[in-house]
Amino acid sequence: MGNLDMIRERLPRVELLLQLAEECTELAHAAMKLVRAMDGTNPTPVTVQEAETLMIDEAADVLLCLDTVIDARRDLPVIEAVMTAKLQRWRERLEAAQGGNADVCEIES
Repeated sequence: MGNLDMIRERLPRVELLLQLAEECTELAHAAMKLVRAMDGTNPTPVTVQEAETLMIDEAADVLLCLDTVIDARRDLPVIEAVMTAKLQRWRERLEAAQGGNADVCEIES
């Protein structure tokens, strides 16, 4: 039995969802801390590099928890299709906000 299977077997889905929500909140806090470190308007003793490292750590926690709730590897083609559509809509919104100028913001797909 793999690690994910063991975790899924031992913890009820509601607990996995609660942990996912908690980790998402911690990722959001890490992103806000990075903005503070980058901006300097509201100083923090954390450096930009430390804040980026923290954000990566929290992102790993979110992805791990997400993998216990859905089978991300199995569902990867569906996830990628949804992400591609959302990325296109995002780009279109940015272009519309800039008067249709695609050169204003380059987005990698």
